[in-house]
Amino acid sequence: MADETTFLLITESGAGGYITAPSPTDARHRASFADGHGWIFRCEFDDQMSERHRRAWPVVMLRLIATLGRPDEDAMAEALDVAGDRHRAVYKFALNDNR
Repeated sequence: MADETTFLLITESGAGGYITAPSPTDARHRASFADGHGWIFRCEFDDQMSERHRRAWPVVMLRLIATLGRPDEDAMAEALDVAGDRHRAVYKFALNDNR
C-alpha cells in the first residue's frame, strides 16, 4: 500500500475537511466531487502549539496545491479561520523552501 499524505479541502464558507490520498492528483480527484468553490492544501503537522486559545491547538502548515471551482481569493483567510475554529487547529501557510 502506498504512503498516504493528508490534504485539506476548504470551501469559501469554511466547510470542508481532511482527505488522505497517496498523491496531490488523487486528492484533487477526490475533492472534485465536492460542491462549491474552495482550495485544496497539503498539510504538514507541526509540533509547535498555538497560544491563541485557552487550550493549545495544533499548528497545521498548509501548502496550496489546487483550487476547486472559482473561489473568491479574498475569502481564503476567513475560510481558514472558520475551518480552524471548527477543527480546533491553527492553519498557517508554510514557507516555500524551493525544494
